[in-house]
Amino acid sequence: MPIMIPLVAAILLWRGVLDENTGWINVILQNVFHFKALGSEGIRWLHNPRLIYFTYAMIGVWGVGNTMLIFLAGLQQVPTELYEASYVDGAGWWNRLWNITFPMISPVFFYNLVIGLIVLMQYFLVPYVLVNPNAGGAAYPGYPDGATNLLWSTFTYSPSPSLKWAMAQ
Repeated sequence: MPIMIPLVAAILLWRGVLDENTGWINVILQNVFHFKALGSEGIRWLHNPRLIYFTYAMIGVWGVGNTMLIFLAGLQQVPTELYEASYVDGAGWWNRLWNITFPMISPVFFYNLVIGLIVLMQYFLVPYVLVNPNAGGAAYPGYPDGATNLLWSTFTYSPSPSLKWAMAQ
């Protein structure tokens, strides 16, 4: 569970950024563009059905920086001598990309794919923490009614049958 703590902290930070009364985005919109963005008449990023999925996408795009940094580090490890030799041999940009760059950074591709899949599996946590229906007693537009009940009832396992048998004896 310790891996979840930084993700929850980041989501709580986003909750503060997107707050309709004191959120940084609404404060910037109101002060810079003189747009009524604060208070009950302001932009409700987390409660408006038209904005909630844009909000989730914005949070998802925020996490792309790590992937780009890893790709950049992988590209910097490709030896320039290979590009120079292929240029001397008459290879075009597509041949250099396909025959040198892609094979040399294929481990980086694989690593980013695995990490991306892990992050995708954890993305359920974003609406669960960001738009908590238990706090106000009602589900919000981006968080369907009963979603957590369905997930917990589906993926929560009961005690093993042998344990049940032992307890019955």
